[in-house]
Amino acid sequence: MAARVRDSDAPVALVLDAGARAAVETIQSLGRLGWTVHVSGADDALGFASRYADERFIQPKAEGPGLRRFLEDLDREHRYDLIVPATEISLSAFLDLEESAPLYRKAQLPPQRSLRVALDKESTLAAASAVGIRVPQTAVLRSLGGPAAGAFPRVLKPRTSRVMVDGRWTTLHPALVHNEEERQLELEELLPATPVLEQEVLSGVGWGIECLYERGVMRWHFCHRRLHEGSGRGGLGSGSAYRRAAPAPPPMLEDARRLLDALAWHGVAMVEFKVAPDGSYALMEINPRLWGSLALAIDAGVDFPAGLACLALAQELSPQPRYSTRYRTRLMPEDLSWIRHHILAERSIASVGEAVGILRVLLPGESWDFLDWGDLGPLREELLQGFDRARDRVREKKFNAEMAKRARARHEANVVRYQRRQQPIRSILFVCLGNICRSPVAAALARQSFPGVEATSAGFIELDGRTSPAKIEFALANDGVSVRSHRSRHLDVALVERADVIVLLDANNYRKFEELFPRHVSKVLQLGMFLPRPAVDIADPIAMDLGGTKDVVALIRSAVGRLGEVLALPRSPDGRPGDGR
Repeated sequence: MAARVRDSDAPVALVLDAGARAAVETIQSLGRLGWTVHVSGADDALGFASRYADERFIQPKAEGPGLRRFLEDLDREHRYDLIVPATEISLSAFLDLEESAPLYRKAQLPPQRSLRVALDKESTLAAASAVGIRVPQTAVLRSLGGPAAGAFPRVLKPRTSRVMVDGRWTTLHPALVHNEEERQLELEELLPATPVLEQEVLSGVGWGIECLYERGVMRWHFCHRRLHEGSGRGGLGSGSAYRRAAPAPPPMLEDARRLLDALAWHGVAMVEFKVAPDGSYALMEINPRLWGSLALAIDAGVDFPAGLACLALAQELSPQPRYSTRYRTRLMPEDLSWIRHHILAERSIASVGEAVGILRVLLPGESWDFLDWGDLGPLREELLQGFDRARDRVREKKFNAEMAKRARARHEANVVRYQRRQQPIRSILFVCLGNICRSPVAAALARQSFPGVEATSAGFIELDGRTSPAKIEFALANDGVSVRSHRSRHLDVALVERADVIVLLDANNYRKFEELFPRHVSKVLQLGMFLPRPAVDIADPIAMDLGGTKDVVALIRSAVGRLGEVLALPRSPDGRPGDGR
């Protein structure tokens, strides 16, 4: 390991993406070595709370040339010895740089060609296959059409995790699909942005071989296996909240070595594998930067940021460090969420035992991420932010309950008023938050059922022209209506004044409406109150899968039908389809 240097001649590092777990661990590692550490990130980044952060900078967005210019200006002023991009967000600023450029050399990155192979899952699998490493059965899809390449379930992975969409870097996640309908839906969302890898589902546990390379030669390695994972869609692409060190299985270590040797690697990388119950394994991907579970490697005995520091100063690396193969680390409070989910899902003694296991931090051989007794700022900030989020959820729940009570009372009073109304209802305006999911569905179904009534929709978000997600169209497939031509529009006073009836989708909609249009609350009804089991809220399906979206559409369909009965709206004799406007 590198020796601690004197403060008077301390080298200087710039650690980017200071909110990332790997960034915080790197800040602490370099700080303990005596380096001067400059930190860059968002204004609430955990790394800013570290006592080792000597200078703090707000990091610009990765889009456009702003981030690279920011880095060039800082390096010109401070002459960094090491620059650490902790996520693919900042790593994008180094793409297309000449390998001889100062920024590129100081980041201790592999050759550009190799970096691009690692960032492209299709190229990674091809490189692994070329050296005889097993990979999942994969079909690369570049356009819609054609059936699945194998039996369901299937995994759909974007070829690259981060893509430029409408001038902004966007993170794409893999999805687990169980039938052709779900498959087509996911492909419609992913394919416009990137080719998609369709893969077989491999059972097993995630393992990682972490490496430090010096000009094409492996110097250090570390191995870990995941214990708690699976908070993403279908349990995919979600990282680990609890993991343990392990001896590196010789065949797996050799495969990682052969792959990175073939790429003439330099710097750090994690080669990820899926290990089946029978011990067989397949390569998943290469992570070409420091990884989220970095705390485990450092605490177990392999300090990869210290290794990068040696490379940056052209110091001789120590031999392969020995590490504790039974050490464990836990990411808090994320692991509490994992445990809570499994306790509720399984309701077993074993899952309750997982909760008791948190106390292992009091014993040797286990720690929490960021738990540096000489630098408690990041952990304290993480726990405080988690507490604040929990407190805000409690307050929001209480506030929403009070608002739901007010919305229910207003609805009941307005229903009586509408039933006593002498003039026929000619126009209904459905309103939700964004006007891309619930309200356009309700309006389309209302136009189909009540052709004599003008049914329109709007939303509170001030963004016009957005289309509905593809899953909404899929969920409406059997209804004879479409929202394909729908474009969102912002709710304004002209729309409010024109409508005879205004139908909201949840209590938060009512709160916003009451704030913006208090003179027109006498027009408001809550669509969920027309369900067989009345409720003020009909959930927003924007973050739901196709099954959940279908459930919401079914609720809206039922409520729209009952709305027509209560308001005595003339029904269509043939159920003519709406046009999605």
